[in-house]
Amino acid sequence: MLNGFDEVFIMDGNGPYVWSCLVIFILILVLNIFTALKRKNKILKSLKKL
Repeated sequence: MLNGFDEVFIMDGNGPYVWSCLVIFILILVLNIFTALKRKNKILKSLKKL
């Protein structure tokens, strides 16, 4: 099992670069979704006050 995981992670030598790019992309995506939901809730709260 460890041999298979190592092959997936390393790939053809560019594995760590590809995985780090994927992790950064997912973090940015989650951050954007979180801030959008936060802004939406803030706007909805301000509209309810009116």
